[in-house]
Amino acid sequence: MAIDIKALEDQIHTILEPVIINTDPNAILIIEPNEGNTLDSFVSMKYERLVKNGLTDIGEVDSDGNVTVKAQYDITFKFTSFGDNAKNILADLNFALTDNIIIHESLVAINLFQFGSTIKTDVPNFRDTAWEESDQITVSFHYAHEEVVHVSLIEQVTIDGIYKDITDVIVLQTTQTINAP
Repeated sequence: MAIDIKALEDQIHTILEPVIINTDPNAILIIEPNEGNTLDSFVSMKYERLVKNGLTDIGEVDSDGNVTVKAQYDITFKFTSFGDNAKNILADLNFALTDNIIIHESLVAINLFQFGSTIKTDVPNFRDTAWEESDQITVSFHYAHEEVVHVSLIEQVTIDGIYKDITDVIVLQTTQTINAP
């Protein structure tokens, strides 16, 4: 199974950036790493870890040779807010993740189910040797990943068998063909 972390980051970005802009119209959400950011107010989003939970569920092969494969994961992202409005932005982001039904339903639509968030405030951060306000929130989601995988079907197997005695004389020669059900 292949999980496209970049596509998942892009989907989360699309859902959560309006929350940040609503709190501070001058702030944006960027996906780390971001080279050369010179904004005064921004939030970075960084994928931290992906842990598989339980067994992979492999369905039945259909008549077209496709099988549905399902697995569940815990995936964690860290959001770091910088600038004068850092605390408010993360407080609103945390509220949106836990109590905003539109955000909740949007995340559920991409198979993300938020189960934990930890806020750290006053994270030491220096920019150009000056103190800059910075706060962090770590958000964990259950992620239900499902994909359809095409498997090749073997339509027919033919087995040839030869049995020889100790003197290398063929005693028995057989062929058997097995067709797919």
